[in-house]
Amino acid sequence: MASLLITTAAGRLNRKGVLVVMTGFMLLSRVLVAAAPSFTVLMIGRAVLGICIGGFWALATAVIMRLVPAEDVPRALAQMYGGQAIAAAFAAPIGSYLGGIFGWRAVFWALIPIVAVNLVWHMIALPSLLASQRQDVRAMFDLLKRPYFQRGLVAVMLSWGSAFTMFTYLRPFLEQVTRVDVTTLSVLLLLLGCAGFAGTWAGGGAFHQG
Repeated sequence: MASLLITTAAGRLNRKGVLVVMTGFMLLSRVLVAAAPSFTVLMIGRAVLGICIGGFWALATAVIMRLVPAEDVPRALAQMYGGQAIAAAFAAPIGSYLGGIFGWRAVFWALIPIVAVNLVWHMIALPSLLASQRQDVRAMFDLLKRPYFQRGLVAVMLSWGSAFTMFTYLRPFLEQVTRVDVTTLSVLLLLLGCAGFAGTWAGGGAFHQG
């Protein structure tokens, strides 16, 4: 929902400000999760992170195309997607290992200063990015009516939904059913992440050749 609505909701707002707000949401999410006194607050913190991630993916490609010269756009996009794939490969095993030693709250508290530095860096490094045109609600609904867009949207929802549903139950299954220790769990998650990174790299190469 955030991916669909964020561009329309932002209207003609400066895209730098929107990205800074998205990073601020990430910082707020980390604080809410780390200090969560209840499961409800924990879920609110994760929902705020969902808004941040959805907004980022809705704006990232367009912003990168404005930040670099046209001839550098493919390399810039490759760096962004490559960085995301690397993060996906290493974040889960590192987080799992450190969480097993220090506790999951400590891991989230440790992330807060990293996100805070990232927020400051966005405010300093990003140039002003005025919106070139206003995206209205009618245009969004016109897009949703297109059959090819509907098929693509359903495919993406099923792909990401199934992946994160699997992630939700993977660790409890490995810990409670197969009885693996923290080290083995971290290794298994690392292998899973590396497989995803390799698949992303191979898929990108095949798409390029095609």
